Amino acid sequence: MEALDKVMGTGGGLVVVDFSSRGNSAHFRGEGWSGQETDRVWAIGPSSVLRIPLQASDRPVMLEAELAPAHVPPMITGQLVRVRVNGIAMGCVRVNSRMMIRCEVAPSLTRRDGGLEIEFEFPGFYRPSLLGISDDRRPLSCWFSFARAYTLDMFQPGPHFPSSHPNIPVVGLFSPSPSPVADDGTYSSVGYTFGRGGTATRWMRGGWDAGENNATSTTGVSSRLDLPAPGSPGQYVLRLNALPVFVEGGTAPRDVTLLLDGIVLAQLSLPEAGSWIIPLPAELIDGRETLPLNFVLPEVNTPHGISVTAIDIIRLPSHLVALQSIRAEQSGPMTPAAVSSQFVTEDKTSLAVTVEAALGVAPAALIRNFESLGDNCEFGVVQRKLGLEVVNLFRFSSVSLAGLLRALSDDLRAATDPGSIVVELNDATPREYILTSSTGDLQ
Repeated sequence: MEALDKVMGTGGGLVVVDFSSRGNSAHFRGEGWSGQETDRVWAIGPSSVLRIPLQASDRPVMLEAELAPAHVPPMITGQLVRVRVNGIAMGCVRVNSRMMIRCEVAPSLTRRDGGLEIEFEFPGFYRPSLLGISDDRRPLSCWFSFARAYTLDMFQPGPHFPSSHPNIPVVGLFSPSPSPVADDGTYSSVGYTFGRGGTATRWMRGGWDAGENNATSTTGVSSRLDLPAPGSPGQYVLRLNALPVFVEGGTAPRDVTLLLDGIVLAQLSLPEAGSWIIPLPAELIDGRETLPLNFVLPEVNTPHGISVTAIDIIRLPSHLVALQSIRAEQSGPMTPAAVSSQFVTEDKTSLAVTVEAALGVAPAALIRNFESLGDNCEFGVVQRKLGLEVVNLFRFSSVSLAGLLRALSDDLRAATDPGSIVVELNDATPREYILTSSTGDLQ
């Protein structure tokens, strides 16, 4: 506490966080930061947190931070920085060069003790090693030189609190993206096909071959694609179906970095054909006519590259907007919250209460959203005890993972069209009815 008292100053009206090697930032840094470097600390990953203690007051607080982007012009031109204070979105700014960002925090947003938890979100972070520009595997976004918070009735921004150099601009935050409007809970999407004669051909701007077999391959370090931007507001994701170009005797995955208007959307390693759901930040698509997409490969990958078979721009229903903030490479395998064997011996009169207590989710909601309590027939046993229809639709499916992802992200729309479904007996013993979608996504 003695170190904090020296920094906080008289009355707790000013806190300065110094990120240099002789500074005090270690007292305030939470999760999401690198180790100390000579003149800076890097923000690492999708978000970084500062916890700043201020004495409680009814006064507005000015928050300032001087930072600079991890960028590689002309390829990666900057970073998006979103700012939250005590969980409330304050706004966003695009950081293309070193600058000081500034926003005013209303008294109603401070905690009862006056403290501020400041979260900087970075949807455009990237690993330099996957671009082949260095061996640095850290997920970098921006580096910070200092931050400060002060009450406005004691201090005013200006000459008393300048940036570290007169040429460094001071920039305010743009308003946060508006909350999504209510909808009917369904998806809408626009799709583009690849290959010779594919619908994406007219939007290609260089770095692609002529295409064949329903796929078009990258031909260099950078492949540009200018797709039409969505015509209505909402939360959107991009679904990419792609595969590495086959090389005789080669098994190494292809690394690819996908950018939108110079901001990284995702970095993917493609060991085989797959489908990826990639969020499109509203700050990069609102008010645009086109989406300038760029597929960037490290030099070592460019002789072979990747082949793209389809891209869809999907508008998410409002109940799934949380997906919009999760980068494709962040969503790895998840550990189940519970397994079915915990509940198989439970009496059916108490089962529903037990499941909800263990998972925090009502059983009806659990089943409707295709969440599984296990990965085998025990799932069906538990469902029957709950008096619910068995929903284990995919246990015996022969569909590929990519096909299943496409079907689920389309809200299983093919299953609602009788014309796209074929039901027939197979030739096995015992014979079974097989349901097949004409799209090839389900069987």
